[in-house]
Parts: sequence; C-alpha cells; structure tokens
Amino acid sequence: MTPSTGTNAGLSFHLFTGKEFALSNNAVPIAGQHDAVLIDTCLVLSDAARLVSMIQATGKNLKAIYVTHAHPDHYFANGAVQKAFPAARICARPGVRFTDIAREMMRRYPDYGLALALWLTRGPGYGLAGAKELGVPPEVLGG
Repeated sequence: MTPSTGTNAGLSFHLFTGKEFALSNNAVPIAGQHDAVLIDTCLVLSDAARLVSMIQATGKNLKAIYVTHAHPDHYFANGAVQKAFPAARICARPGVRFTDIAREMMRRYPDYGLALALWLTRGPGYGLAGAKELGVPPEVLGG
C-alpha cells in the first residue's frame, strides 16, 4: 500500500487503504499546521497499526475520529487508534445505527458471524480480532 496524498488550502490529505482481506477500506487523515482529524478507521488491528504509524509520522496532534457510517470496516479499530491518541474524540452524525448495521453484516457475511455476534451481545470490545480495544462507539454529534 502506498498512501495517496494531496494538499489544499493549508490542509494535507492522506489516503490509507486497508488490506484486501479486511475489505480494503479507506481512511483519510486530514492534517493542518498542528492538528489532524481522521475520517474512519479500519477493520483489523494490523491495519490499525499501519494507520496509527501513518498518522504519527505526520507529527500532528489527532483531535478527532469521524465515523462516516456504521460498517465495521470503518470503525472497528476506533479504540486501537484512540489508544495511540487518547485525546482524540470519536464522533459520528446522528442516525448512524451501529447495531442494525452489524446485524445486517452478520447476515451478509456469515464467515464473520461469530465475531459480530460477540460484538452485539458482549459489547464493542469483541471485534474481528477479539481485542478489547476494537469498536469503541462514537459520540453522536448534535444537529
């Protein structure tokens, strides 16, 4: 994976793409002069470690993680990223319904059924890798 980058109006954009076996999701760190935000995370811890390294290499202070929608490949690694950046706020827009989407994903992808069932019944600490730091739910933004 080679990250794509771009710059616009003093902001730098980096494209992170997860491994194919983990649904090849995209996450986008956006950095200003001192701080950064992250749009989505990823599904598995190996990708989370690479994503964290990418953000750390910018030298920026990660202020927030914004979850665009409730597919697990966009937020299961929230906790792993937040562990590296404890001050980062995890947020999503109103209407992002995580348990409904996880149930639908279980139906569509039965190979992941056990992991998703554990996530639904025991809480977000039970992601695909079985690690407690996966799946931290976001704070729902107002408006």
